[in-house]
Amino acid sequence: MEQRDDQLAAAPTPVPTQDAEVDEYQPPRATPMQEFIALYPLPYAIVSARMLLVSSAVVLCLVVHNVVILVSVFEDDKSQSLNPVLRFAALARVIAAIPRPILWWRIYVLYTAAMREPTTLRVAQRLIAAHRDRRIRCNAALNNVYNVWLLGVITTLAYRYLQRADDERTLFERALCRHACWCVLFMVTSHLVSVVAMLSKIHSGEEEQALHARQLERCSECIEVDEAMQQRLADDPCIICFATFEEKQIVRKLPRCGHLFHKHCADAWLLKHGRGRMACPICSSEIGVELDVEEEKDPQVSRELAWLAEVRRLHPGIDFW
Repeated sequence: MEQRDDQLAAAPTPVPTQDAEVDEYQPPRATPMQEFIALYPLPYAIVSARMLLVSSAVVLCLVVHNVVILVSVFEDDKSQSLNPVLRFAALARVIAAIPRPILWWRIYVLYTAAMREPTTLRVAQRLIAAHRDRRIRCNAALNNVYNVWLLGVITTLAYRYLQRADDERTLFERALCRHACWCVLFMVTSHLVSVVAMLSKIHSGEEEQALHARQLERCSECIEVDEAMQQRLADDPCIICFATFEEKQIVRKLPRCGHLFHKHCADAWLLKHGRGRMACPICSSEIGVELDVEEEKDPQVSRELAWLAEVRRLHPGIDFW
């Protein structure tokens, strides 16, 4: 999760300056992480927020363990004069961790606020905008510092272990080595859990289905088939079930493209197959994009919504069995 924040913090802003001319605006190329958020905003927000709570608790425990190592008086170094470089590194880790809880809370607030948006497109826009927050950028920078710190400590300890016999290694070095191993184990485990949880959320799509159902009712139209419509559509059956439209049946007319389907067919198909992006099964035009863009009063946000919709259109997403 920390590496994902790094990519987003370093990603280019997809919104031009206010004084830029509309005709001159060229949409930036989306980064892989921006593409993932555009396609699966709710799974990303939910898993990231939950993993943030778990990770913050574990990291705080590791920091406390680092403090214990730093202040402990070992029998082979009662004056605490040995290993000055490693002791300074341990102290730097503690100091760098002081502002982290505030930054983590800010990230959690932004993620939960994004999850409350009415459509998946707006959830994606809020997540992309959230990662331009200066405190999240600061957290991403501290993540990079921590990775460099961990690599430096492991490299230093490995070099000393190769240069010395086992009985020449100090107790402080051994304690710090165990601490670094725990840090690496947690980093690998958290990333694996995040990937598995993200794929599981994408596959289930429960949260997205609720948003899609409200979006479908808000922007599409339900029509009762009369005799004239039945005759007009006699040669154009429902493309989902391939059955003809009968009189007094309820059909759903999708916005933008105007394609017609049996209401129960359209609802079932769109809610089942609309992971991240709910689109017409015939022409693949996304449902409700125009409404989101037109209702937005901020021109920058409106432009960013249109850009995200285009990113979603160009990427089919993960094909689950």
